[in-house]
Amino acid sequence: LLVKNISCKDIKFHLRTNFFQQGEQAWQYLCSIGDMEPQRSDVRAHDAAWAKISIGADVGISGFTVTKLHSLLRRVNAERPPTHRHDESEIAVRLLECINEGRCS
Repeated sequence: LLVKNISCKDIKFHLRTNFFQQGEQAWQYLCSIGDMEPQRSDVRAHDAAWAKISIGADVGISGFTVTKLHSLLRRVNAERPPTHRHDESEIAVRLLECINEGRCS
């Protein structure tokens, strides 16, 4: 029942693998990860990875460049701590920045 209300695939997988049919332990695990504030160094590392994304190095030029770039940005954003994730507007801005940087290089 807990897994149905969770959107993060990694957490779902972890719960199904390590806490199958163990509701109390699964709940304690969820409470423990929800209470943790991410380290500043982790957030900085995620910010650096976000800023480093480029069309040339990460996606390449093809008919699917924009689609691949959008998928990459969403994946990198999903790896960030939930409280530090970018919203759809910020993803769109980064997408346009990458397109502009790729065009100018």
